[in-house]
Amino acid sequence: MPHPTIHANRAPTGFSLIELLVVVAVIALLVTLTIPAFNAITNAGSIEHSADQIAGACGLARQTAVSKNRSVEVRFYEVPAEGWPTDYRAFQLFEIGDSGEATALTKVLTFKLPAILSRDTGLSTLLADARTKVWTQNDPQVALPRAGTTYECRAFRFRPNGTTDLPVDTKWHLTVVDAKKPGSAAQPPDNFATVWVEPATGAVKILRP
Repeated sequence: MPHPTIHANRAPTGFSLIELLVVVAVIALLVTLTIPAFNAITNAGSIEHSADQIAGACGLARQTAVSKNRSVEVRFYEVPAEGWPTDYRAFQLFEIGDSGEATALTKVLTFKLPAILSRDTGLSTLLADARTKVWTQNDPQVALPRAGTTYECRAFRFRPNGTTDLPVDTKWHLTVVDAKKPGSAAQPPDNFATVWVEPATGAVKILRP
């Protein structure tokens, strides 16, 4: 009687070198295509968050001015960041006393990179030379992290009645942009967020593309 044929169990075969190289190449291609999109999303988030920070701070400044019956000043600082050139990327709130003395209401708040305020005064009228902060004996210049006292500052105030000290015949705004692609008023950037301040009422709104 013939014996049944016995088949030995075959060991599973692994990936060949060529197959592994193909998989690695596909992964590298996906990473190459994904990173720019991820960076764009991250940068857009930084711009939106920074605009929200400014609008929130302006709302707090106005509310504090009304509730305390004191002027509150919003200051924007031109400061450096590690690995980045000096730009307007920080701000702070100050309560102004009866004698003109300034008391900090917040710490220095810095935007998340790469967000900055556009230097183009067509995009950021609040950074015009007319808004340059004037230091006084009762309100001297304070030292900032990384910058010391070597920095530019622009400022405006909310009055106790909720209005601002900004002339009503001008449109006042700040535009947050990507430091790598800041654009200009003549050729606006693809990604931005503009914070508008209504001088007569102190109302603040954000415009996004």
